[in-house]
Amino acid sequence: MLRVSARAAFLLAVSAVLALGVNAVSPHGIPLRPMTHPTDRPPRNHGALTDGYITLEMVKEASQFGLATLVDGRTAKEYEEGHIPGAINIPVRDFLKGRPPQLDRLDPKGVIIVYCEDPNCGTSVIVAEQLRLYGLRSKHGFEPDNVRVFTGGYPEWQKVGLEVAYGK
Repeated sequence: MLRVSARAAFLLAVSAVLALGVNAVSPHGIPLRPMTHPTDRPPRNHGALTDGYITLEMVKEASQFGLATLVDGRTAKEYEEGHIPGAINIPVRDFLKGRPPQLDRLDPKGVIIVYCEDPNCGTSVIVAEQLRLYGLRSKHGFEPDNVRVFTGGYPEWQKVGLEVAYGK
């Protein structure tokens, strides 16, 4: 009985090692670590944005001077009804269909700032996570540390009366 248990444990260990190896090299592997950054979500208790958080001023400069690529993770309809000028729409649903064609418009070495509907909207975090995964799976992908989330989202942009773009 002990010998059967030892064989079963050995087979289980070999299977686990093989599965982890295949997962590591597969382009569709499951990430074994979280692909989010601590600054992807707003600070607790509505605290002040500190080091690492993308602020409204940063997004404003990125939009005006092309310092980063802005990605709107909301639906196409929401995007058409108003978005930050210069933003590219990549709805989270587009990732369910495979590699979104809009990724070709992003600079793989540049900073990418993702936003959505409000600070509690998880869409921007999911889109950022997907972009980081593409970065890990491809030598021509996005630098995971260059993909950031603007937690204030589109409402913060509107609230201060900044210019809004409409349509596709």
